[in-house]
Amino acid sequence: MFYSKKLVKMISLVLVFLVTMTAMVACVGTVVQSPTQDSSTKASSTQAGTEQASKETQSNVYPENGLSRDEKVELKVAIEDKGLGKVFFEAIADDFMKDYPNVKLDITASPTISDVIKARIAAADNDAMFDIFLVTNSHIDAGVVEPVDDVLLSYKLPDTDGKTIKDIFLPGLLETLNKYPNNDTGYYYRVPYGAYVSGMFFDQNLFDQHGWNKDPKTWDEFLELCEDIKAVGIIPITNAGVYPDYQGFVFMPKLFELAEMNGNTAYNEQYKNYADPYYTSPEFKENWERITYLAKQGYIDPNSVSLNHTQSQMEVINHNAAMCPSGDWIANEMKNDTPEDFKWGFMTVPYVSDPEGTIYINSGLSNSLGACSKKPEINKQWSKWFLLYMCTMKAQVHLVEKGGGQSVRSDYKDNPVRTANITSTQKSFLEYCKNHNVKFVDFYGHNINISTPNMANAGKVYSDNAALMFAGKKDYMGVLEEAEKYLRLAVKEYEESNKK
Repeated sequence: MFYSKKLVKMISLVLVFLVTMTAMVACVGTVVQSPTQDSSTKASSTQAGTEQASKETQSNVYPENGLSRDEKVELKVAIEDKGLGKVFFEAIADDFMKDYPNVKLDITASPTISDVIKARIAAADNDAMFDIFLVTNSHIDAGVVEPVDDVLLSYKLPDTDGKTIKDIFLPGLLETLNKYPNNDTGYYYRVPYGAYVSGMFFDQNLFDQHGWNKDPKTWDEFLELCEDIKAVGIIPITNAGVYPDYQGFVFMPKLFELAEMNGNTAYNEQYKNYADPYYTSPEFKENWERITYLAKQGYIDPNSVSLNHTQSQMEVINHNAAMCPSGDWIANEMKNDTPEDFKWGFMTVPYVSDPEGTIYINSGLSNSLGACSKKPEINKQWSKWFLLYMCTMKAQVHLVEKGGGQSVRSDYKDNPVRTANITSTQKSFLEYCKNHNVKFVDFYGHNINISTPNMANAGKVYSDNAALMFAGKKDYMGVLEEAEKYLRLAVKEYEESNKK
């Protein structure tokens, strides 16, 4: 067969083109078959080259977050040195800096850290401002807080099989965390790392010594317990009157318990939306009627009005009082003041008359941190990663074992070694939950956030008089009615402003 010179020249050009293209493709790492090289050998060498290039590209970043291993970053962190203390946090920070040695955490811990944060925000010095700190709504309003929806809902925890914080949280716990300014259009600004429960705490040894009921299942049984305690000359209940939230740790959840007992299935939403009536609702009135009864029977220390939380807890340690409202951080908070064999016990005040009835306990996500929006992007990225890191299992172990807090992870209890190391307080709480039909509620949680003078006035009227009402020194009805008056004005203002 014969070909023209022109055709031969064209074929030669095409072959040269194909050879050139083959060489170019091979240069970018694509496996190409060659008649002069075994295909398996070629594929192997090309794959090795691609993997080596990938390793070189990835060696300077952390695979779990894609952040640089080489870029030095310093994060200023502010934490509250109360309740859980700071030892657990320092342990978590040490682990973090070992895992990510290019990041340094500069920690400022203080019982009054909120004042320090406020001062730095007021100074408007972004460099001096904390990268990670305890966030309040006023900080969000000041525009210094970064939204963290991505940390809660999208970031994958490095110690799980692709799970997010939302995936590993205790059931229903994340729902207690409200968006700001509201759950419909707002954002998350806090990443919780610890849960808490609150209730009535006591010395188990003292109760055993006198044969007192450590687990009253009804309102009548609780009244009998108080009478037994009073009979030996000990005040049944003391309180941190300086801080109105403390009595609320036990008795505010009773609003929801009363609502269920009375068949008010809509109360949860009514409460969360500040529905009319709120302070003067049947639930609030009956709650304070029962508390007043306890005070009039001599079951509540009338001098507790002037006590702070540690003073009221010392009253229990010294056996001047038998029980006090507090949170599960109490063992860690008072560890330097309790005898070595002291065993904190947990109960709450049951309002139910049926031993099988639902008993409401306060629980929530008070231990949380946020990130500063005024920092360089690399700082914000590492701040968010640290907030995620706080929810890793090894961080949670430090929280539980060194801080006495409650883990937010649903899988914490899956390991018997971990559960064996929890405090007597936590064990008592778990035992209580096993013996009762328990339901958790966060009485701080509301669907809307109202920041007006009338709202502040409503809260002030209530909080300024709570300790006096609790000790039976002031009639509750007048206080509830005055607080309701201011609240209704505040809700009206809120509704009108949201129509615009």
